[in-house]
Amino acid sequence: MKIAGTMAFALVLGVAGGCSDGPLTPSSSAEATGATPRATALSAYITGPTSVVADGNYTWYANPSGGNGVYTYQWQYQVAGSFGWTNVGTATSYTRRVGHNAPTFHLRLVATSEGTSVTPTIQVVVTGGCDPATC
Repeated sequence: MKIAGTMAFALVLGVAGGCSDGPLTPSSSAEATGATPRATALSAYITGPTSVVADGNYTWYANPSGGNGVYTYQWQYQVAGSFGWTNVGTATSYTRRVGHNAPTFHLRLVATSEGTSVTPTIQVVVTGGCDPATC
């Protein structure tokens, strides 16, 4: 029976050679066609201490995911309550000596993959440091 304005379609999937060990999955169908799988959305976060005692060395780590799996990093430092960021490193981790009169500060990571960047930021409270208003 035909209904005006409608069409019927059939989709038939097959595997070369006529047999299959199972259903095609998105990754196997991309591999079979030579297509490049799509990258997932880029995200990142920082791990490391958010509260430190003055007069110590501390390390923070970049934890990116997504993008194409190839990342570049730019660590940035800012004294709490101030303006502007100072570039302080480009590795997967950042180590800082927190001195005797160190104020509370912010660390920001600019993680980039495929021309897209994300910028997670944390505040690091310094115990035994100085007040940024009086440093």
